[in-house]
Amino acid sequence: MFNNKNEIINLIGAKTNDPINKILSKNILAILCADRKQLGVFKTMLVSDIRERVVAMKQFDLGNTREQQDLNIRIELYKLRNKGCVDFEDYRKNRYTVKSNLKGLDYCKTLMINEVIDEGLTKEQKQSITIIEDKELWVEVTY
Repeated sequence: MFNNKNEIINLIGAKTNDPINKILSKNILAILCADRKQLGVFKTMLVSDIRERVVAMKQFDLGNTREQQDLNIRIELYKLRNKGCVDFEDYRKNRYTVKSNLKGLDYCKTLMINEVIDEGLTKEQKQSITIIEDKELWVEVTY
């Protein structure tokens, strides 16, 4: 797909200025925030593991090849990093893991609530939305 690494870096850099894909970002953050043990402790994941989970959801057209899918996930992750919602942790040369942070958790909750509201709730339902956090169920939106 790409001849060298600089082409990929340039493409990611150009695309990070595009608007965030809210549904994709919500799902990525939900994956990164799921099953956290306590507030502020988030799991780290490889980009390939995140890609596999997102592709398994079958909600997005990320491309036909692993390279295209990987590129689209990385672009969205860089957008989230620029927004301060995820952190990259280097573990080897040119290799990194990704983890959410508290801002990412808050942004994920906001995206989830916005998605529910966008689906069309009555005024009364909008006013009665509550978020319940639990160690077993990481986030539940009730209305």
